[in-house]
Amino acid sequence: MLCSSCQHRFPIRKYTIDFMEDWKSNGMDSQVEFVYDRARETWGENLHAVEAHQEMPPSWHHGQLLEIFGEQHDLYKGCSLDIGCGLGYDCRLLAEQIPDKPHYAIDMGGNIPDVSERDNQYANLHYIRGNALNLPIADDSFDSITSFGVFHHTANPQKGMQEAFRVLKTKGCISIYLYKNHEDNLLKHAGVILETMIMHLTSRLSLKAGERLCWLISPFVLLLFSYPAQLLKRVRKLEKLGRAFPLHWGTTPKSIMGDLQDRLLASVNHRYSRKGFEALFNHAGFSNVQVVTTTAGHYGYAEKL
Repeated sequence: MLCSSCQHRFPIRKYTIDFMEDWKSNGMDSQVEFVYDRARETWGENLHAVEAHQEMPPSWHHGQLLEIFGEQHDLYKGCSLDIGCGLGYDCRLLAEQIPDKPHYAIDMGGNIPDVSERDNQYANLHYIRGNALNLPIADDSFDSITSFGVFHHTANPQKGMQEAFRVLKTKGCISIYLYKNHEDNLLKHAGVILETMIMHLTSRLSLKAGERLCWLISPFVLLLFSYPAQLLKRVRKLEKLGRAFPLHWGTTPKSIMGDLQDRLLASVNHRYSRKGFEALFNHAGFSNVQVVTTTAGHYGYAEKL
């Protein structure tokens, strides 16, 4: 496909346009290039790979955004964009639940052509393979934007927020989720420190070696965090404390493997204090910023005025 703006040709793969075809030709330094390579490998080719007869969940990540902000705001008004759609579960659910509005989704993963092929029966749903830090989208294109757990895995989260602001229409809204640094929770803050230490090792390993390491340490994570949390949650007065433990829901190595790989095999995990999270919105130019912080992380809503 020939772009009318830059006159560059981009391939059409299955049911989507691939803007990541020549992503390395933009003069990236080696560290930024590593972040991109590892992100594509970890999610697009591994955790978010499309499998045959994959069952669709009744709800997914955006359900948390709706639970927190849905009663006050229309998170999906007009033409919507999901930045970092992963497996596309949220987008497909949205296309089913709001069939009279157009929905777009973008992700850098190599899985996106397969996701677009899987969901090609939805005429109101459109996938794009592209970079969240350099969106191949014109200014003022969308009425609403959502992004769940994406910018904190990029080389420059602030640039991601600025790009979201650029493609959002005036009076449009954005809702996102990002990691917190758990500065208010000693147990989880200790987990963050441990995570950072392990990432210094995993960042030097191949993806396969990193996966093996995650399986190796999973029993120790269960013993240190998940199993004590399970016991505490059985006592009514201690349930809140139990939920404060990292990976408190874990019961088996397999049950925590996705989360371990998501955190430890990423090339970078930016974590934010509440003030730092708010600053991302403010520095990008957003107004009417609302932040809700839970034990899981920071949820934010803002508008472009």
